[in-house]
Amino acid sequence: MNDSVTNNSNSRNRDYENLVDSLRSEANNVKDCFTKFSFHSLAFNGIIFGYIIKVQPTGEAPFISLVGLIISLVCLTVARIGTYKYGTANRHFGYELHLERTRYLFDTSERNKCWIVGWEEAMRAWRIVQASLYNAIYETETFLGIGKDKPKDKDIAYKWYKVSENLKDNTYNKEEGRQIVQYYSGSYLKEMMKILHMIAFLGVIPVIFASIQFYLKGEDFNSYFFMIISLFSFVIIVIRVSNNNRKREILEDGLLSIHSCAIVWQAVIVAHNKAKDEISEIESNGHPYKNYSRVLGEWAGGLCLNIESIHDWVMNPAKEKLVENKKLTSRKSIRP
Repeated sequence: MNDSVTNNSNSRNRDYENLVDSLRSEANNVKDCFTKFSFHSLAFNGIIFGYIIKVQPTGEAPFISLVGLIISLVCLTVARIGTYKYGTANRHFGYELHLERTRYLFDTSERNKCWIVGWEEAMRAWRIVQASLYNAIYETETFLGIGKDKPKDKDIAYKWYKVSENLKDNTYNKEEGRQIVQYYSGSYLKEMMKILHMIAFLGVIPVIFASIQFYLKGEDFNSYFFMIISLFSFVIIVIRVSNNNRKREILEDGLLSIHSCAIVWQAVIVAHNKAKDEISEIESNGHPYKNYSRVLGEWAGGLCLNIESIHDWVMNPAKEKLVENKKLTSRKSIRP
């Protein structure tokens, strides 16, 4: 009997180590992918810029300036891809952090129940639970993307997903009168996006220059047309850059950060197991995943009602608003 328990424990540990290795590998790969995309786009844009600089000043082909907008499009696209890549990496690293924390949050039996959820099954639940949380905290439906990903969390007092905000009232900082104790999320993505955004704005300059060239030639229609294009392009770039920066901030110190992803993963696994338990009670002889999405959605709704109390909700999941200062049950009795 003891040998069987030991073998099962060793098997789980091996599965855990393999999963962590796989997640780390994929997370690092997607980050490297963004780096490659960025440098390839810089090289590509450098060639185009060089050609424009060579040809346009002669005044023989001012229409070549429109190619500069391709530079803007490429840079904005790569920057947006970067937010998706880092979102994937943070989700993976967050899952590893969740598994590490699970070692201490629950006893062995409850921890195994968390670990026994396969990656794809966990991802299935993530796409409902995490997406619901995101919709509750940030703007997702906007006109032409204006204001997309803007926080709408003024009524949320405890912003557990923002480390920097939780450090604002640090005692030492108050005594010193400056922000000494602070959160640092890294700067690579921020600096790379600065470069990409700067080049995106530079892509509009040849169009502005072409408008001036047409004006000097007396071609007023073409001059006004190119000026309108440059102004329209500038506005679009400003909107896209703002959206990218907001998304980056969420990745660095928001719901999509590694810290926050780990907390959300705990809630995702809890909601998943509660949904399965509820289905098994309703459909004792039926399919164990009948109406899974609907039932999981109900638990996700309960979590959205308790965003401020997510830690309490993980320990005492409910579909309704938790009573303030509700006494927590013992950890051993919790069923995530």
